[in-house]
Order: sequence, then structure tokens, then C-alpha cells
Amino acid sequence: MWRLKVSEGGGPWLQSANDFLGRQVWEFDADAGTPEERAEVDRLRQEFTRHRYQRKESQDLLLRMQILRDEQPRSRSTCYVDRGNHSLDERTGMSSGQRRRHLRVGQRGEAHVVADLVAIEAMRRYAKLNRLPPLNLPPVKIENSEDVTQDILLSSLRRALHQLSTLQAKDGHWPGEYSGALFIMPMIIFSLYVTGSINTIISSEHRCEILRYICNHQNKDGGWSTNVLGKSSMFGSCLNYAPLRLLGEVPHGESDALSKGRSWILSHGSATALPQWGKLWLSIIGAYDWSGNNPIIPELWMVPYTLPIHPGRFWCFCRLVYMPMAYLYGKKFVGPITRTILKIREELYSIPYENVNWKEARHYCAKEDLLYPRSKVQNIISTCLNKFVEPMLNSWPVNKLREKSLRNLMKHIHYEDETTKYICLSPVNKV
Repeated sequence: MWRLKVSEGGGPWLQSANDFLGRQVWEFDADAGTPEERAEVDRLRQEFTRHRYQRKESQDLLLRMQILRDEQPRSRSTCYVDRGNHSLDERTGMSSGQRRRHLRVGQRGEAHVVADLVAIEAMRRYAKLNRLPPLNLPPVKIENSEDVTQDILLSSLRRALHQLSTLQAKDGHWPGEYSGALFIMPMIIFSLYVTGSINTIISSEHRCEILRYICNHQNKDGGWSTNVLGKSSMFGSCLNYAPLRLLGEVPHGESDALSKGRSWILSHGSATALPQWGKLWLSIIGAYDWSGNNPIIPELWMVPYTLPIHPGRFWCFCRLVYMPMAYLYGKKFVGPITRTILKIREELYSIPYENVNWKEARHYCAKEDLLYPRSKVQNIISTCLNKFVEPMLNSWPVNKLREKSLRNLMKHIHYEDETTKYICLSPVNKV
């Protein structure tokens, strides 16, 4: 049975800026839970799978079960919001100075400010209690013609505050699933696979849950989106199909996840129709040729900073995501070509892998992924970089500049790791 473990701090070899407050990890304990609890977990899983097309986001029911079972009430107090005849400071729990600062923000009437501050302070105090006994308040249902009274508002607020307080972890943060994106986990799996650590890091229990998660979020048409609520795309489909194979899944028939996923991919242009990020990641694992990528030249980080094309002038997410991508492109890094990778090559293309025209594939993108068409100028620049600049930068003696630019990029990558204590700006540039 899975249990949520909340960090209790770091150590001499494991540090963060806030001592890992808010860090949450699910751990598997084969002996945890009673037979009834394990049966309930299985029931909830089956229920989610049955209704996966109607309710695609997790409700964190396992977390709620654990908290309700493990946490004991710390107080028998009842927190409530009272707008009776008290002074403004008493009602908000704030000093006059704090109140004046809040009143200046927004320049709204005192009555509205009081209501906001009362609610905020009530939430703060309520959360401090962490776990309270059930309030036994009935759900509030309002008809279209019904007036919203003060009692209805207060009852709803009490229920909401009580719910929030029960879900708060001991260190003060509110745990929750990092829901939505369907391309982060595949990138992590690719990284573990090419570094040969996938079987060390991912246990059999983790493997089972990852496979369950990917299959549960497959759309009816057989594809995957880039997020749990979106329509199928080539990026989401290829980046979820490949991890299924890397984790040991094999096709079992026409109705299994792999067969339906492959059918969607081939019917929408095959993996050659991937957008740039997808082509780059498949190139890294060896399921796509580097020559089918438009260049991300690492030498761009060597141009004078005064030029507007220097990446230091780009938006931080763009700059820090493409920095490691440029390094991998410059190295033309490819992981070990295993039998599984060869199988993926066979399954993701409508023609034999060795017959794919990689030059044509550079500019090809599925319409499901094409949010904004590339301009002719962009295509001309990419063609020139591929045809003239990239061959020159890989030829002696100019390749010395490539080596220098790669060393420069690695310094930037290490700097990003060290200054963020290896958390990095986002999961994408982290992996």
C-alpha cells in the first residue's frame, strides 16, 4: 500500500533553501493498511479507471484516506467567522497598521475589506488547527431563484475551511498531485533509460503505477494529449507510447493501450510529424535520427551579449530549457540502442526506419500539434543552418569552436544546478 511521506528536513548531504519544507514522496509499504483498506484502495482504482473519460483528474483519494486515518484531532475548538458588533481590528485579528495597509490596497469600501480580511484571517487560524472534529454541516445547495444569505455563506465557508484544514500536512503545506502535464514523466523515464538507471530508480511497484497512470489517461481515440484534459496530439502520443515500451509493456491485441496508441500515431503521420521537443527526445533515446532535427546550435551562447539574438536576452524559461537541449544537439547524444529501441523504431513509423527521409521530416509537424505555422523565413534559416553552418561547425578546425561552446554551455548548466540547489527553474530543463 502506498503512503505519503512528508519531508522532515535535510541533512549534511541533502539540502535545500527551505530545508525541504513541502517535499512529498509516495513510498510503497507492502505491510501497510488493513485488508479492508487495501480492498478500498483497489475499489477506488477500478472506479477511476471505469470513469476515466468523464473524470480525468485525480481527487487525491488515497491521500485523503491516509490523512483521515492517521491524523488525530489536535483541538476540539470550533473556528467560525463572526461579523458581529466588534471593532475592525478584533474582527480581522490584525493591528491597526496592518489594517491601514490593506485598506490602501484597492481603495475599496470598509465593509468589503472587512469581509475579505475576516475570511483570510479565519483561514489562517483555521489551518493552524490542522485537524478538527467533523462539523457535520450538510452540503449547501442553492437553487437558481434562491437568495444567497449570510448563513449560507458562513456555512459554506466553514465547510471549506474545515476541508482545507484536514488536508494540511504536519509541516504546514498542502500536499497534492502535480496534475495535468503528460510529458514530464516520459522525459524522466527517457533520462533514466539512457543513463542505465531505470531499473535502479524505478521499483516494480513504481513501474506498475506509472503504467496504470499512462493507460488511464489515454484518450478514447487511442492517443494521448500533452495534458490530462486535452485532445490527442503527436507529442503526447509518442512521448507516452515510448515509455510504455521502455517499461516492459508489449502489445497484447488490437484493444490494448499500445495497439490503440500505435494506430493513432501512424494514422496521423507517424513520429516524423512530432514537434521539435518530441523529435529531440526520441533522438536522445535513439528512436529518431538527429539529422531530422532543426538545429539548436550551442555556438549561439558564444555571440556577444550586445546582440539581440544572445539567449541571455530571451525569456528565462525559453533560455534555460533550450540551453541543455543545445548541448545535447551539439553532442548528438544517443543512448544505447537496445532491442526495445529497435522495436520502437519499427512501431512509430509507417515505413522502415532506414528509409525515412529525415531532411523532409525536419519541417513536418502534425496539424494537431501545430499551434502556429512556421514562416518561410524560419524555414530558410533552418535550411541554411542545416546545409551550411552545421556541417562547417563539425569540420576541422572549426569544430574547436563547437567543443568550446559545449564547455561553455556545461558551465551554465552547472551554474543553474548550483544556484537553485539542483531544483532548477522547471521540470523540463531539470530532466
